[in-house]
Amino acid sequence: MKSPRVFLTSLFLIVMLMPLTGCGVSSVAKQAYYEFRGAQSEIMLISPFEDHTLKPYRNLRIEPATSTVGPQICPPKLLHYYDKFAANLIEDLREVYPGEAPTLRINSEILYFQSKGLLSGAMCLTRVKMRDIDDERLVVDALVLTESKSFREGGRSDLAESNVKALRKFLREQDAPKNSMLDEL
Repeated sequence: MKSPRVFLTSLFLIVMLMPLTGCGVSSVAKQAYYEFRGAQSEIMLISPFEDHTLKPYRNLRIEPATSTVGPQICPPKLLHYYDKFAANLIEDLREVYPGEAPTLRINSEILYFQSKGLLSGAMCLTRVKMRDIDDERLVVDALVLTESKSFREGGRSDLAESNVKALRKFLREQDAPKNSMLDEL
């Protein structure tokens, strides 16, 4: 069994020789950060959005995700994962949207997907349209951009999950009807 001194000396030499091999310590640190952070999503509003736009809605209806770009750009498995995670949205947001009228219908169209490559990050771009179910009025029109430079969280499932989490956060953070228990939090 090697002594701790041999181990520490070996580790020190490896770290010191990294810059000579083109593998800088900063590159290793960056990748470690990306692995820790995982997939990240951002919602970008396309249409103007008022602060109280979602306030009247008390129910959500999530439609299955679609794509018009074909299986080379949007693999069917990505649609499956997206729908799997989106199915939990209604239950996760039950305290904010308890299931009464009026209803907000959410349609998601996946526009682009890129797998994680050796030197490139993974990406998923989804257009989300939220409409009033009664009069089909467009309430929210947005893009959800999900990116990951992580090898651990760069797959279809990871991007779909992060995409839906961003949507959940957006719906929860809006000035939606809240019960008194949420007001206390």
